[in-house]
Amino acid sequence: METVLVVESQAITRCCWADALRDRGYEVVEAENPSEASERARLYAERLSALVVEVRFSDANAVTLVSEMKQLNPKLCVITSSTLRSCDLPTDLQYDAFLEKPANAKQVLAILDRLTRHGPQEYGCSN
Repeated sequence: METVLVVESQAITRCCWADALRDRGYEVVEAENPSEASERARLYAERLSALVVEVRFSDANAVTLVSEMKQLNPKLCVITSSTLRSCDLPTDLQYDAFLEKPANAKQVLAILDRLTRHGPQEYGCSN
């Protein structure tokens, strides 16, 4: 079973995405913010296959979280979600796919399924 860490400040969105992922067979770890996610990531580092993380304007905490998690697991798939356009995200943020908010659970599942099946290189993402 693949494990996904979902980091989203809006509880309703986080729960909706997490429920959809669980229904699809993923184990899900939830966090409200990058600080909480960092603590949980350490507990699940070896099992995590993907990270879905909300990024806000100039969000240094999200950048740090992604960087730390990529060091622990270089193969980790990272999906960023934001109300910002992808070109407005911090330039030092490492991610494999971008999800523009508002986004529904079906969109999250489609990106995650494609990333886990084909890998980031074949997904066509470059940042």
